[in-house]
Amino acid sequence: FTVSGICLTDCETKPKSCKGTRDDRLISTVTVETSSTEEEKIDAFHEWIRKLYQAYPPGNPQHHLFGSKGHGNEEYPTMNATQTSWLVDETGQEIVVETVFQLEHMNDNIEELFEAIPCLAKAKTMSNKNQTPKYPHYSRFTKNERTNRIMKEVYAVDYANFGYDLL
Repeated sequence: FTVSGICLTDCETKPKSCKGTRDDRLISTVTVETSSTEEEKIDAFHEWIRKLYQAYPPGNPQHHLFGSKGHGNEEYPTMNATQTSWLVDETGQEIVVETVFQLEHMNDNIEELFEAIPCLAKAKTMSNKNQTPKYPHYSRFTKNERTNRIMKEVYAVDYANFGYDLL
């Protein structure tokens, strides 16, 4: 899994929906250009993670900003940067959804997803409208010890709940 980001072009076309988001999430106004080298992109990611962790460490009231912008649910004490925090009861102890569909297994589980959410079945295919620009393979981002330590600390509950191997 990855840390959620925000499409900067959406902020340019819909500025009200992104008010404060770029600043709150410490997203640089300098876009990593497609002409940037892979190493520059990787270094920019690690620097962003360092800044997020410094600003919003676990336990910080705004820790959810490490993982995503707020959607109103940040008012709940169980909300933090983890994916688990989106799925738990008000105590933060029990996952209250029946099925979790992992994005990386979506192709394998698409029929099950269509069955679980009937309105999606009408579409018969999933759109790939928001194509991500070309970035280095995700495994290249795992070679930084500081980032790995931060990710293991911040997302430990997600590693446990969703069966991910610690890097």
